[in-house]
Amino acid sequence: RVLANGEQELGLLVSVRGMNLERNRSHLALLRATLLHWGFDGRKATAGNLAFPFSPSDLTVVGGSSDDNEVLTVCGTRDPAFIENFESIVKNVDAYVRTLSPSEDLTVRFLPC
Repeated sequence: RVLANGEQELGLLVSVRGMNLERNRSHLALLRATLLHWGFDGRKATAGNLAFPFSPSDLTVVGGSSDDNEVLTVCGTRDPAFIENFESIVKNVDAYVRTLSPSEDLTVRFLPC
């Protein structure tokens, strides 16, 4: 639907890049699921914080070298509380997922758009 007057929307590209494509996919899956259900001040929806425009939600980009494999997911929200808390949410989600999935050799990016 079209944005209502004064309503905001946040698009988010989450990228995981590393040498092992399957490991990248696993790490992105943890990030996506955690981000989808992360609790934050002002949250109203407990079933999910984000919308995903693609199915399947993850995209794979295989580069020319072994360390140039990337997996991406695109999502978005119109939740004002999520948008307001965005920086804190992605910082905390990234830190939490790194405790579950070692990521020393992975590059993880959260790109708002």
